[in-house]
Amino acid sequence: DAIGLEHRRLAHELEVHQLELEVQNRNLRENQELLEESRARYAELYDYAPIGHVTLYGTGVIREINLAGAALLGKERRFLREIPMRPLLAVPSRRAFDAHLRACFKEGHSSIVELVVPARGGGTRVVELVSAPRSVVDGSGVPQGAVVHSVMQDISDRKRSEAQREELLRSEHEARVLAETANRIKEDFLAVVSHELRTPLAPMMLWLKALRAGGAGDALRARAIEALDTCLKVQVAMIDDLVDVARGRHGKLRIERLPMDLQTSVGAAIEALAPSSAAKHVSLALEVDSAPAWVLGDATRLQQVTANLLSNAIKFTPEGGHVAVSIRSLGNSVELRVRDDGTGIAADKLERVFEPFRQYDRSPARRHGGLGLGLSIVEQLVAQHEGRVVAESAGLGRGACFTVTLPRHADGTRVVEGPDLDRPLSGVRILVVENEDNAREALAVTLRMEGADVTVAASAVEGRSALAHARPDVVVSDIAMPGEDGYAFIETLRSHESHNTALGRLPAVALTAHATATDRDRALAAGFDDHIAKTVAMERLVSTIHSLARKRDIGA
Repeated sequence: DAIGLEHRRLAHELEVHQLELEVQNRNLRENQELLEESRARYAELYDYAPIGHVTLYGTGVIREINLAGAALLGKERRFLREIPMRPLLAVPSRRAFDAHLRACFKEGHSSIVELVVPARGGGTRVVELVSAPRSVVDGSGVPQGAVVHSVMQDISDRKRSEAQREELLRSEHEARVLAETANRIKEDFLAVVSHELRTPLAPMMLWLKALRAGGAGDALRARAIEALDTCLKVQVAMIDDLVDVARGRHGKLRIERLPMDLQTSVGAAIEALAPSSAAKHVSLALEVDSAPAWVLGDATRLQQVTANLLSNAIKFTPEGGHVAVSIRSLGNSVELRVRDDGTGIAADKLERVFEPFRQYDRSPARRHGGLGLGLSIVEQLVAQHEGRVVAESAGLGRGACFTVTLPRHADGTRVVEGPDLDRPLSGVRILVVENEDNAREALAVTLRMEGADVTVAASAVEGRSALAHARPDVVVSDIAMPGEDGYAFIETLRSHESHNTALGRLPAVALTAHATATDRDRALAAGFDDHIAKTVAMERLVSTIHSLARKRDIGA
């Protein structure tokens, strides 16, 4: 019985252990299922995560990578396992990748690096790699080595935004610097203009005061007139320079190109500047070929080119120095060269000598006056003659040389001869319409001295009344007049053209203080044959009147 009882007890215990084992096996199977399910969920999350994941061995070989990571590297996932990642990067990023791995494996800390990766279809993308080292152990917990777990994301848009922001900041900085520079140049220029325009006014006012005081003898009176004439020419020249530069910058600088001998214009400029050269004891030499130097040009404007270059050379040549001018024909071109042994030009300023509105010496103690526009005007005028001008200098104190090259004109026939220099307007009847008394009287006196028969009118109404009895060959009219202005006057005059009358074809010149390119265009559109600023030299007006009168075949 005891044995039977023990046997039953052992059998019961065995049954209990079997039940416990079945429960444990069932739990193990459930746990394994849960584990497999968890692994599947992890694999799905890993594979389809919206951010790239990659695991790297210490050699940089890819151990595992998800779909997003493979897409960032531009490859299919199945081709990326167990291959080095380094060759997949753009060459400039490979050293950065190596340093990134060293920081993770050898130094044992996380690291961030930006890598450039070639993109499918061309181009590149910027990928940010954030990595951290991790030890790998087997099932028994024995270390098997180390890997780097990394997350990857495309930061190309962010980098472009950063680059655009930096470019915008740089552009804003440059714009601010340019604006500040422009304001400084403008302020400096306005200060120079104000000073230079006022400079000739001071002696003019003093000489006028001396003349009004009375008691001045003939010698003093002659000296005063000469001084006033000099100061006026200086001021008119500066105003003309300002107008020319403004016209040139807007493409409105007009020239009339005709066959001419360049030696004539150069000779006239030298003759005009000879007194200035002599007063400063600067020798002025001219060397020309025996044959004429024919070009297709505007004689007045080319004389202005030479005069500006000569004036500049004389100004910057010390007393006792030398200025040499040469003209020669070279195949299909004509070369004008003005050389001096003056102060020279620094190398860093040589290429900017033709820029307008620049004064290299803006200090109150600067030695040379002027607006600094002469060379800019030279460049504009030469360009309009299809030529070029070059500045050369060996440096400060070693003089300068300016060379103008113009296309040579093969036909040496002079088309236009200059007017009679003694009384070029002899026999020309002129009607002057000007509301300002002093200007009207001065203009009439000057034109009569040139031989013209002048009738004056103080308004457009008086001008129309004078047309019948004066029978002018040329009309010279102001624009800005009270009541009826010069535009209305010329339109009335041109209305006769439809009736084929002589008045409708009467040449007319607008002589006005409105001297911009827009003013000129408006005057020509209204019916004037030419537009002349009141600040121009009288020779220009006389030449224009002579030309218009000759076109009417009056034999002026």
